[in-house]
Amino acid sequence: MIIDHHYLFTVNHIAVVGTSQGGYIAQYVSYYEKNMQLKFVIIGASFKDDSLEKDKNFRLYGKILSITEKSDDGHVPMSHEQRFIRSHIKDFKEIELNTGLNHGFLFKALNDWIAPAKDISSRNSFFHKTVNLLSHFLSIH
Repeated sequence: MIIDHHYLFTVNHIAVVGTSQGGYIAQYVSYYEKNMQLKFVIIGASFKDDSLEKDKNFRLYGKILSITEKSDDGHVPMSHEQRFIRSHIKDFKEIELNTGLNHGFLFKALNDWIAPAKDISSRNSFFHKTVNLLSHFLSIH
């Protein structure tokens, strides 16, 4: 259980959302937390020969939505990545967009990726808190 000064959260009220490099951060959170109840939305963060594929012990945990863009140079559907295959994820959904925008699909507020991310973030919850790791807009205070 995670305690906030104003609210009491359980893991089913939390979704970790990351785009691009933030999507890799979300995958690291999945690996280190090893909690099958946490929800993850990984957007534009699954590429051929990326750094996470080099670690043969790396696995994913939780409920995962992966969104990739077909025109994104070197993209690979998450379901084809070894880190996913060796993880045995039971709650997984994959969306492959075809906007023709390459990695730029992340810079447009497209309902094609925002709606599914919002849906998984709020699913099965009366109240939710999203830890937003949008890498292109991440600021640390």
